[in-house]
Amino acid sequence: MATASATPKPLYITGKPDADKLLHNNGLALMIGMLLDQQVPMEWAFTGAYTIKQRIGHCDAKKIAAMDADAVRHHVLHEAGHSPLPRQHGKTYLRHEHHHRC
Repeated sequence: MATASATPKPLYITGKPDADKLLHNNGLALMIGMLLDQQVPMEWAFTGAYTIKQRIGHCDAKKIAAMDADAVRHHVLHEAGHSPLPRQHGKTYLRHEHHHRC
């Protein structure tokens, strides 16, 4: 009979070691990847949280919820000339996060 491992195995999804490490260690990052996976190719979707972390300095739900929604929208949707989130999906996500603060 097989037993469950106490230590989860690392995720190798994006092809970017730092992005994969974030997915492995941060539940919000994994959830963002799963949400984006509904809209864009998997490899790109699961780097979304890593891109957000690079742009705002963290991937922490409480910190994001405490931020001004326009500032988050600016950094997430506009910085670097492209978005890690499909525009409408990003607006919906940000409205939800702002409304349901941790």
